[in-house]
Amino acid sequence: MISKTFIQELTENAHVRTSFLVTQKTLRSTRTGSSYLSVTLGDRTGTIEARGWEAAEILDQRFQAHDFVVVQAQVTSYQGTLQLKLVDVERLDDHEVEPSDYFPTSRWDAEAMFAQLKDLVLDLSLIHISEPTR
Repeated sequence: MISKTFIQELTENAHVRTSFLVTQKTLRSTRTGSSYLSVTLGDRTGTIEARGWEAAEILDQRFQAHDFVVVQAQVTSYQGTLQLKLVDVERLDDHEVEPSDYFPTSRWDAEAMFAQLKDLVLDLSLIHISEPTR
C-alpha cells in the first residue's frame, strides 16, 4: 500500500509520492499551443490543483476522472495557493486504497452508530405493534 500524505500536510517545495482521488481532469493548451494537464485531486482533507507540464498527453492517457492515482510531484505555490507540479501519475486499483482516506468520515464509530439505529428501529416497531388498532 502507498504511504499517504494528506493535502493538509503538504508544504511548499516538498517532493511527494502519494495517492489521491481524481475529481476533475482536463487536457488544455497554453497560449503558445503546448499541451498541459490540469487535474483536481482530493482526499478527506480537501482538494488541490495539479498541473502536468511535460508529457501531458502521455500522463492524460494513464487515468480518468474518478480514478484513484499515485502521483509523484513537487508542491509549488501559485498566486498564494499550493498546487502540485506533476512528474508522474499512475492509476491505482480500488483495492490498493483505503476509502476512508479519500472521503469524509464521521468522528463516531460506524458500527456503534449502526447498532444504535437498529435499536431505535426495533423500539419504534415495538411501540407501533403494541398500539391498539382503532
